[in-house]
Amino acid sequence: MASATVAIPAGLDLAAAVLAARTAADHCFCFEQPARDAHAVCALGAAAVVQDSGPDRAGRAAAVAAPWPAPPWRYPPASTWRPR
Repeated sequence: MASATVAIPAGLDLAAAVLAARTAADHCFCFEQPARDAHAVCALGAAAVVQDSGPDRAGRAAAVAAPWPAPPWRYPPASTWRPR
């Protein structure tokens, strides 16, 4: 997984750029806050996807994702954490 944070020209509509760049199969995320100095966070792509529908979809999705490794911020400090 890779991430980059960069300042962009104020005139660039980041959400429009991400939505124009994606294909029908791409996952994307756009969160804009115009009232907070036009702050925007957008992403294109997905590292992993769990998808379900209907009653108890959250429970089924959680069961599928449960065996996956925890996100890095949930690991103990590197000096004490060891892979299983």
